[in-house]
Amino acid sequence: MMGSVLKYLGGWALGLLATVGVMRLIGPTTGEGPEAIVVRALGNEYASATDEEKKGKRAGLVAAYDELALKGTPVTDEELSRFFASVRELYAADPEAFWMAFDKWTARLSLKRAMGFLVGFSGYPDGNVGAVVAMDFLERGYVKAGSEDPGTMNALIEQAANEDPERCVRWLEKQNGGDLDHYVLMMAPRLFNSVPAHLHDRLTKVVEESIALTIAGGERLDRATVRGIISARSGQLRSNPFADRLLEALIPALPTAELDDRSWRWMLEDFGRMEPLDDALQRLVSAENQSTREVLFASVASDPELRHQAMQLGIPITEAQRRDYAERDLLEMISEQIDSDNFGNELAGQLSQMADDMPMKGTITSILNNSDDLNATLAQLNQLPGEWRSRIMTDVVGLWASRDVVTASQALSQLESVPDKAIAKLVSEIAGDQEAASLWANQIQDSVLRDQTLQSVSEGGRR
Repeated sequence: MMGSVLKYLGGWALGLLATVGVMRLIGPTTGEGPEAIVVRALGNEYASATDEEKKGKRAGLVAAYDELALKGTPVTDEELSRFFASVRELYAADPEAFWMAFDKWTARLSLKRAMGFLVGFSGYPDGNVGAVVAMDFLERGYVKAGSEDPGTMNALIEQAANEDPERCVRWLEKQNGGDLDHYVLMMAPRLFNSVPAHLHDRLTKVVEESIALTIAGGERLDRATVRGIISARSGQLRSNPFADRLLEALIPALPTAELDDRSWRWMLEDFGRMEPLDDALQRLVSAENQSTREVLFASVASDPELRHQAMQLGIPITEAQRRDYAERDLLEMISEQIDSDNFGNELAGQLSQMADDMPMKGTITSILNNSDDLNATLAQLNQLPGEWRSRIMTDVVGLWASRDVVTASQALSQLESVPDKAIAKLVSEIAGDQEAASLWANQIQDSVLRDQTLQSVSEGGRR
């Protein structure tokens, strides 16, 4: 019976896209089946027909739809193509008649399949009628909470936003606090690229109010919703001035929100990039939840003074954030003082507060990029205490030699002593020059490392 047709209705969004090019070429059918009535029901004479004639044509068209939907045998692609063509004609000529017919169809179809029908309908190149139908569908209340899948719902809202963004945002605003609030919260952050800039403030308020209502209702934000907001902020909204407000709106929801590890890392990174929240320190003092405190610590990370004040509050901070603060302090000190006579002592003081396994890639790059006199800087680095001297000298020499091996080699030759690992690093960069590489390798004090380095030079020469 109608099961075979319903299967097509649910899959038209995909199945019929292959026949788009055929649709406009198909002429009227020769038989008198329901599809023939549908195709010829709204011909060229429709515009000049009387009201009574139009009423009769619409009635015949709806009857044909009903017969087609109840057809006992599977419909063909050709029949479905004609059906879609006539549906679009009916909507363009008389939207109310279209929705009257649609009411009958949805009485027999599941809402999910009815929405699938509209997504398929919207995908056809008939001007922007499809998007208008999607907006009408939403405004007329066909969508019911819990009965639609997120993918189809998102497609409908995006169709509506592309066609009439003002109308779509207005519809979103009306859903806050209602049965569809969940879908609005999930979809709104994705629409910033679909609506003009003058609507971004209203779209942001939709998200803010939806989150606030969710919290006030004692509910928690699910993982998909939180990740959607964070992903939008990290991706398409990275340069959007309203993006920070979306992240800030999440803070009160953190104690109960569902968060996966990746989204949590993204969230902390984003808060670390944005401008500090005006009341972050006050909120830190009163925060009772660890996740809230972590976000607030991240939110002041970009401001040296606020970072210092936050550390003075005596509030527990995670090791990862303590490291982040220490590295930020270090990088700022390097950019400000690298060419001063006291740079070596300042760097030693900063490093003494850092863990031995602290990543140094950013530090080394900053040293090379900020120094006006790398020879003088290298001499100061050579005064660092203990393992830090060997580690930083080695990394600086390695990166410097990869850029300009001759200058790096000349600079090292001016020093009274050079860490063994730094020499080995230089040798690896100049291995093509066996004579120079061997001379440097023989200056390594550690016999084991010296022999290994000399062997690598010898093996390189035989290749």
